[in-house]
Amino acid sequence: MPYSELQSTKELPKIVASAGISDDVKAKLNHGHQAVVDFMGGVKPVNAYIFEQGGSDAAYEPMRSIFCDQTTDRYGNCQFDSQVQQAQNGGGQYFKGGGGMKCACSHFVETSAALYYLPSASDTAQTVAERAVHELCHAVQMKAGDNIPTWLMEGGAVQMECLLNKKLSWGTMSYSECLKGSGGRGVSTIQAFLDTYASSYGSENGLIKGSFMDCNGFVGASDKFETIKAGGLDPPQKLFYDTGAIAIAWAINKSGKTSKDFWTSKTEGTGFWNAIVPYDRYDYKKDGPDACPDGMGWKRAFCNFTGHGSMNAFYAEFDTWARTATEADVLAILESDTNVETMTATKFDVTSDDHLKDAKIFKPCGALPSPSPGQFIDNAPDGACCAAFYGVSNNENANACDQCHGMGNGFTCRDSHQQAGVDKTSKDCISFEYATEEACTATRKVWISPDWNGFGCSRNDTQFLAKSHAHSLSMLSALIIAVLCFSL
Repeated sequence: MPYSELQSTKELPKIVASAGISDDVKAKLNHGHQAVVDFMGGVKPVNAYIFEQGGSDAAYEPMRSIFCDQTTDRYGNCQFDSQVQQAQNGGGQYFKGGGGMKCACSHFVETSAALYYLPSASDTAQTVAERAVHELCHAVQMKAGDNIPTWLMEGGAVQMECLLNKKLSWGTMSYSECLKGSGGRGVSTIQAFLDTYASSYGSENGLIKGSFMDCNGFVGASDKFETIKAGGLDPPQKLFYDTGAIAIAWAINKSGKTSKDFWTSKTEGTGFWNAIVPYDRYDYKKDGPDACPDGMGWKRAFCNFTGHGSMNAFYAEFDTWARTATEADVLAILESDTNVETMTATKFDVTSDDHLKDAKIFKPCGALPSPSPGQFIDNAPDGACCAAFYGVSNNENANACDQCHGMGNGFTCRDSHQQAGVDKTSKDCISFEYATEEACTATRKVWISPDWNGFGCSRNDTQFLAKSHAHSLSMLSALIIAVLCFSL
């Protein structure tokens, strides 16, 4: 979900319960939510729907109007009856599901979050509270926006369960004991991680295949469950939940920072979640999280946190360590239990601390402003840029600059810089925010560099005119033909 309108808050989610849910279960649910809010703040608006197991139709009916008012999709569909049926059939499901959503300027925007609790007959009030930590964590994660890999989403929530276990009144496990003894989808989180890399699937493919968990047959650049199982990893969730949690712990260790930094700081290079500026060029029909180019969106925030030059560099280094890691190796990279207890001891103040950005300025209908020439956000190597179009004449497309300015990501429209000089009758749409050719071309645009055309892409008129005039215009003419077709 690239954009979000969720707001920071100290408030707990609103509980919407069926008639048979006891006050004790509601209190325990609030207790789990409170642990998350105390550690990193909460978000609003959030509704927590809790459906009793095996209830009568009448027991659920008072929930219907609130549920459908929030979650009915743009086609008029409300999934309330399907949730009731699951609860009546035994329950056992817990998830952050569809909440409020709207479309704006070809983007999805989450307007409110919904948490779904369907306890089974064997689940206790304490079970519900422990799941509450996991699910509210997801709501806070999604406030950052962007299309986040499953291993970061689910692994993050598993890590959060262990960070906050002792914040629950009955919790006795330290951070390391929790990761070693329970959590995620395995016998233990650490053992499930070891199982992942002991399998041929995990060893050969690594963490990157945890980017998107099979959802109704869509897997992005990842694999379907049957493929994962065929590679010896069963259940496949070990990759997404448990291995994700260990990967996050490893990243925090590698960064030299803390879980508190990772979860709460909005300072780029210090925090991760709150430092994300959503990438806004996903194709919703086919793109998974890995379609985000390096130097943009979640990849930029994560690599700035860990210090890696690219996500591929992170994956390669983590996978190399993970293939031979033992339980002792995992325990060695964890933050100490003492440090975790210290960082979770103080309640987080969303009004004064370095918290999540409220009401993202990066709105889908108000793209990032394009910088003026000479004021570019300059990540590109000298003489290189990413071009959406180059040398498009004013007669060919009178709206070229309007289209360019709507792209965000540093794209700016200027008079075209041709070899013979600046041509005021045509336009270039370029960005220097992309650090690599790979990042640029992943967005279906063209990387211009000295290697490509002999003289590259200048940052201003003076720099361009100082370049050699020894090359013909044929390469730039070819670019005009090849590039465009705007991909808006």
